[in-house]
Amino acid sequence: LGGLDVSAATIAVGNATTTGAVTLDGSTTLGGSIATNGGAFSVTGPTMLAADTTVNSGSGAIAFGGTVNGSTDGGHSLSPPSSGPATFSAAVGATQRLRTLTTDAGGSTTLRSVSTSGDQHYGDAVTFAANANLAGADIRFDDTVGGGIALQLAPTGSATLSGNATLQSLTVNGATTLGADVTTTLGQTYNGTLTLSGPATALTASTLTVAGALVASVAGASALTVATTGAAVFQSAIGATRALGGFATAAGGSVSLPELHASGAVSLGNDATLNGDLFT
Repeated sequence: LGGLDVSAATIAVGNATTTGAVTLDGSTTLGGSIATNGGAFSVTGPTMLAADTTVNSGSGAIAFGGTVNGSTDGGHSLSPPSSGPATFSAAVGATQRLRTLTTDAGGSTTLRSVSTSGDQHYGDAVTFAANANLAGADIRFDDTVGGGIALQLAPTGSATLSGNATLQSLTVNGATTLGADVTTTLGQTYNGTLTLSGPATALTASTLTVAGALVASVAGASALTVATTGAAVFQSAIGATRALGGFATAAGGSVSLPELHASGAVSLGNDATLNGDLFT
């Protein structure tokens, strides 16, 4: 096919290969492998997955204009590999969860809320267009995360942010691994263990709460800098099992610290309350 342009109340597409754009205007069921060889792919109505689905547009844009759901809860996976932009303009898995959602490196993805029974893996830069809740097994971001919105992550496994994140606020209800900086205009809350995997991580926020233990992925290899205008509260030991490489707070705000283990320098530039021993 050179291209495909369908407008109907209901549309069903299985396997398809084109050399041009695919435009589906209506309530659409997808189930199979779709390749456009550089042509854009768009669905303007709601989408249902009847089987595992791959949409490979090459450098073409991918756009889902309506909700995306599975035909059965947690039954089917969606992968939209593209070096162009992929845009989800409505919630994914809100009524029937997908099994997994996977994007590859090289393009960009615009998201709203996503719910999966399995993993979510975002290999490209992600921007959120509205306040969003992501729920799944492991939730992984390999590149930057942005958007002036409130983001809540609810992994049953763990959440991993490998690139810088710039948001209005961030709440993670589960274990978290950070490989870069997180900057929010409002608060950051980590309601689980927090692991630092990069050499240096900066958490910049109005307030910060870390409920679980904070450790480096490799003892002594990760330093943390905290900059808050309000309170930073660490409720569990820092570096007890794998010491941080260093720990610092910037001027402004306050920090409440339990037991702290760091192999390098510790610098407290704001009002600090020590509720345990300091090991350096």
